Amino acid sequence: MRLVCVYCPNGQSLDSDKYPYKLAWFDALAAWLKDELVRHPKLAVLGDYNVAPEDRDVHDPEAWKDSVLVSEPERERFRNLLALGLKDSFRLFEQPEKSFSWWDYRMMGFRRNHGLRIDHILLSEPLAAACTAASIDRDMRKLERPRITRRCWRRSVQAPEQCFRQNALGPQPEIHAGYASRTTS
Repeated sequence: MRLVCVYCPNGQSLDSDKYPYKLAWFDALAAWLKDELVRHPKLAVLGDYNVAPEDRDVHDPEAWKDSVLVSEPERERFRNLLALGLKDSFRLFEQPEKSFSWWDYRMMGFRRNHGLRIDHILLSEPLAAACTAASIDRDMRKLERPRITRRCWRRSVQAPEQCFRQNALGPQPEIHAGYASRTTS
């Protein structure tokens, strides 16, 4: 199994020179991942993508319209990753409405659940088939001094010797995709 952790550029704003850099960065990521999927069919790509793929991943789509993190070119780049054969592990399962992984620390975004789902775990087909659950852990954000955390990665894909279950075919890997809540501070 190959794990790839990404921290994708934010883009700052649609009129920033950082925005076209972000789009080009995603194009380069897609090209690289295409080759990685050939060499490593069991591939998980996880991290902060800085893209809310759909309106349901945004607390108020109208307020965020034509903004960085939700623009159509960014969403298209995210869909290009899925077109490689990767699956959004969170969307493999029914999820509660208004499930987010990021809240702005200003204006009580977490308490008001004014957030975005911009952190993702994308799985290749073999790993998606083995994935048994995906969720966002909001409890980490409730701590007194919340931080961007690595706990989600430990929970996301366990070491193979720790996650085998028995079934009719013998030991099979069991994969849980987890997201820890995070905030910008």
